[in-house]
Amino acid sequence: MTANTVITTLGLAQQARYTNQNVAGAWKWLAIGTGAATPTIADTALGAECTGTGMIRKLATLTYVADDISMWTATFTNSTGSTIVVTECGVFDQLAVGGTMLARGLLLAPKSVIAGQTITVRFSVKQAV
Repeated sequence: MTANTVITTLGLAQQARYTNQNVAGAWKWLAIGTGAATPTIADTALGAECTGTGMIRKLATLTYVADDISMWTATFTNSTGSTIVVTECGVFDQLAVGGTMLARGLLLAPKSVIAGQTITVRFSVKQAV
């Protein structure tokens, strides 16, 4: 669950290109991070994306919920050997760090993920005019 979620300016432009197309760069990747800055439409990356073992971007399961809501779901396993406090997540168009970010959101509450533990993230976006 996220709060303070925004669709970025670059995300809107790219979304227009992806609409009704099954293209290679479609929004398929979910990332988590430890940044705490409030999301803005000018964001191009997470505040501090997790890149440790098991915490890198994941290919998300994509679903259409209802009422113009899209949801991305992915499970991350902390194999870093230390505790990570997850505070943010975002939707991207590629596996590697970088690319275009569709949206970024902060978790309603930080989540401590100890070594060996998993976290399942569900990120939803309501399309609205």
